[in-house]
This record gives sequence, structure tokens and C-alpha cells, in this order.
Amino acid sequence: MNDLLRTALRITLFVLAASVLIWAAYPPLRTITAGLTMGAVASGINALLLQRRVDMIGRTIAEQGVQRTSLGFMSRLATVLLAVMFALKFPQHLDIVSTIIGCFLVPFFILLVGITKRQHKP
Repeated sequence: MNDLLRTALRITLFVLAASVLIWAAYPPLRTITAGLTMGAVASGINALLLQRRVDMIGRTIAEQGVQRTSLGFMSRLATVLLAVMFALKFPQHLDIVSTIIGCFLVPFFILLVGITKRQHKP
């Protein structure tokens, strides 16, 4: 697995752990933290799906040459839509805004990790 993705997923797991602790300790924020958790899980799944698809495309190109392939955008879009639909269906349990924010956590963390690692290289 790519080092950037591995580090971003670790950061996401820390955010999930903090979210669960806040959910348990401070009941008024339960819908927000539950929505953030739902979005972060969907974001992690999407990152793993994209990484798997890129590896598969790389193997296919190495073995068979250049072919027309896609990165599986529809499956990743369906994952985010499923998370948002759950938030819309159960607004008493999940906050829609925090769910949408959670869906962008892993790409944001990958960007931050990439910037910080790039600055440390000579």
C-alpha cells in the first residue's frame, strides 16, 4: 500500500477513535460525531477502492499493454451517496453536514501528508 494512503488512513482511524470518544462522552454532539464517523468510513472505503483499482490497472497495462480502462468512479460515487442517503433517512442519528465533511477526510489527509513529506525531502 502506498505510504501516503497508509498514513492518511492511520490519521483517519485516530479521527474515528476521537469521534467515538466524543460520541460517548458528550451526548449533545452525538449526531455530528456519528455523521463524521459515517462519512470517514465511506471516505476510507473509497480510498481503498481507488487504490485497488489503480493497482489492477497497472497490472493490466504491464501484462497486456495499453487498454482503455476506468478508475471505477461510479462505485465510489455510490459509496458516498449511500452514506449521504443514510444521513438523510435518519436525521435524528446522523448529521448531514458532518457526513459530507467526513466523506472528504481521507483525500484531505492524503494532501496534507503529501505536502508535509514533500517539504522534508532534500
